[in-house]
Amino acid sequence: MKATNNCIAITNKSHCSTWLYGLNDAVSNLIFVEPDDRDRISSLIGTVDVGVALVHLPSQDKEPPTVGKQQQLNADLTMIEGLISIKPSLAVIALVETMDQSTVLPIIRSGARDIIQIGTPAHEVQAVIRRHQKHSTISASPQLAGTGRIYTLLNSRMGDGNALFSIHMALEMQRRGPTLLLDLGNPSADIMLIMGLTSKFSLLDVIHNRSRLDATLIETGFARHDSGLSLLSMPDGDRKYSELAPADLHLILYALKRHFKHIFINLSGITNPELLKSALSQTTSTFLLAEQTIPSCKRNHDLLESLRQQKISLPDSRLIIDRHLSDATPSALSIAESFGMPLGGTLPGVGQLRLSCINTGESMFDKMPNSSYVSAIKKLVHALPDMQSMERPKQAGNLLSQLKNALQRLRSNR
Repeated sequence: MKATNNCIAITNKSHCSTWLYGLNDAVSNLIFVEPDDRDRISSLIGTVDVGVALVHLPSQDKEPPTVGKQQQLNADLTMIEGLISIKPSLAVIALVETMDQSTVLPIIRSGARDIIQIGTPAHEVQAVIRRHQKHSTISASPQLAGTGRIYTLLNSRMGDGNALFSIHMALEMQRRGPTLLLDLGNPSADIMLIMGLTSKFSLLDVIHNRSRLDATLIETGFARHDSGLSLLSMPDGDRKYSELAPADLHLILYALKRHFKHIFINLSGITNPELLKSALSQTTSTFLLAEQTIPSCKRNHDLLESLRQQKISLPDSRLIIDRHLSDATPSALSIAESFGMPLGGTLPGVGQLRLSCINTGESMFDKMPNSSYVSAIKKLVHALPDMQSMERPKQAGNLLSQLKNALQRLRSNR
């Protein structure tokens, strides 16, 4: 299906209109309409082949709106929601004069696909619009509709068990479809170090190049494991987590979901409530990894209580007990009860096997595929929503081997 090139620009502010007129050579078929002319807006969206709507948000202007900033913001969000209710496949792009981090999340949650700052160079605007024109056409096709699912790991304490769990969960998910392992855990880039991988881009680099995010950038800039699993992490160096704004994380996750069926995020060691809220707002299922030690139970219980007090929900949450000992106290079930969340499963210690995997970069799937740790991982992934239907069929090569073996047995019995 060919993407439409028509865009409507909804604004009545001169500074925004002047900038948009200057983009006319770069942005073809731009149709201007006043925000108060709701009938014309509905008519254009309903009858003209429009794929993108550029909506100026007066609440984000440098000059404060006459009706009050919050009231104007509510009106802006209502406008975005109204456009999408008319045409769900419409790609709404918000145009703002200032980038207020506190309002980025509400804007995106109202349905805006992206945000462009007024004054952005024409070639950057063109790249963003073209990308969303393509995606709006894809989302309009029922057979291609849908976005990836996000699975998030939490653990208030740092440790190599977090990286090991994330790696094996992501590898098992990769068997069911294209998967991204996003390592935001602390210390940074541990997963890359364990797996012996490097990438041209860090998460911060991808955020800064969000308008260019496509299959080519993913292929050339992300790390890639032999299994096909893609990896992306925070930079391993002096760049601090303070550079990662919650709004930027929300936007990049929204963009990445278009390219991967599954995204597994390692957020272990991260307790910043705003970052956690940003990731959890798009999460399908949440894992809390803890151990049967008093420090682990205490710190993770505190983390849970902090999130609950701030009304930050943990979608489809489950507790996983790592390095589990069945005869030790407290038991896995008693920890789950004290946390007020269901017990998802337990992981065995397998100390020597863990050490070997961490130091060699080989997974347990390769080293010992029948180990109790691998069995536990497979059960956890299989129990996730919709995972059963995503099981990949056995490879033709395996079926051929079975046929050959059967023929050999028949011949030997003659």
